[in-house]
Amino acid sequence: MFIENLPLISLGSPLSIGYEIFLRCLTKKIFKKHRPICVGSEINILSFIKILKLKINFFSVDPDNIEKIPYHEKKYDFFLINIDDEKFDIKILESISKLADGYYAYKTIDTASDLINKGFFKSLVTLPVNKKNINMIDKNFFGHTEFFQKKWKQENVYMTFVSKKFIIMLLTTHIPIKNVSDHITPIKINNILDAAVRLKDRLKLKKDICFLGINPHAGEEGLIGKEDNIIKKTIDKYNYEKRTKIIGPIPSDTAFIKSKMEQFDIFIACYHDQGLIPFKMLSFDDGVNFSYGMNIIRTSVDHGTGVSLIGKKKAKLTSFINAYDLALKFS
Repeated sequence: MFIENLPLISLGSPLSIGYEIFLRCLTKKIFKKHRPICVGSEINILSFIKILKLKINFFSVDPDNIEKIPYHEKKYDFFLINIDDEKFDIKILESISKLADGYYAYKTIDTASDLINKGFFKSLVTLPVNKKNINMIDKNFFGHTEFFQKKWKQENVYMTFVSKKFIIMLLTTHIPIKNVSDHITPIKINNILDAAVRLKDRLKLKKDICFLGINPHAGEEGLIGKEDNIIKKTIDKYNYEKRTKIIGPIPSDTAFIKSKMEQFDIFIACYHDQGLIPFKMLSFDDGVNFSYGMNIIRTSVDHGTGVSLIGKKKAKLTSFINAYDLALKFS
């Protein structure tokens, strides 16, 4: 394993607030005891240092020379694994093309995944990418979670969103809403219940786990769809066999009122926006996206590229700080 088992940081899309957030966090408490290691474009790093008027000293190597990083030389603020490529010009930040942005974003996460496969790092923290631009490079890219799950050959991986207020786990990720019902099966429900129980134990949480119904009013006992009946029967059987106390399905429209938030630590949502709408309303600034269930720890900010905020020093830092801290904790 690599130096001190530190998480690797993927800087994401060049045309985003990811680079800026990372650079502005260098003076924060999370980096007081060690210097971070990241992967991205040196040209873009230099552009952001200039835009933000920062005085920063860093050491850069290409991915084939990672073992040459002089980690114990204290004169450097961070270390960069540089993926610059002469095929694409990104010297002027304002004129980065969508194709170049997609290329560098894809190359950043692809390089990061390879370095972890080679055993240099145990965990990864990702900053945002523009999925549409990456699709110009890889039309099968749907998101970080699916990408790393395939690259690292991991099964039963769950997009999990963590904040101090509560945790959301997603049964399905980036799929059309019309396909969600196909995933309401006893096997998939059992798998995510197992994952939720493990996470609760790992974080030493005290409150119950809640499973959200997929239909209005959690199906009204079958009057509005049959999916919630499958959820209920599976949970009842699981509780009996595992001696657990998982509650559900409960109607989504009342799941996040104050009394329910006081009852539950973990909420399992059937589809993306069912869980992400309440999470981002209540924990947008400090939430962490955690790919839970993989052997490799991967966390991320829970926001997008925020192009309109570039260079204004207004982008919130808390989500990245919490993502890095969670990766350190689980590593």
